[in-house]
Amino acid sequence: MTRLLILTLLLCVGYSLWTYLRRALGGQRPPQAPPPRRRAGGRQGEDLVQDPQCGTYVPRSEAVETQVGGARLYFCSTECRDAFRARQG
Repeated sequence: MTRLLILTLLLCVGYSLWTYLRRALGGQRPPQAPPPRRRAGGRQGEDLVQDPQCGTYVPRSEAVETQVGGARLYFCSTECRDAFRARQG
């Protein structure tokens, strides 16, 4: 029973030493940085535009775009765009 306990202890110490040396000599890659976080509802680094009807900010690529009086406006949905047009006359 004592021999089995000593053998188990030696195996644990040997495994720990082997793991330490393998890491110290570069056998394991360094941990990679986590991927950058993305903004909710849009792509990383993309410009947000404000809907003039409801005030919601949306990514430019997902916005409904329209020309009103020579100005380019962006809306969060077609409903907001139509309500804005109705309010304008």
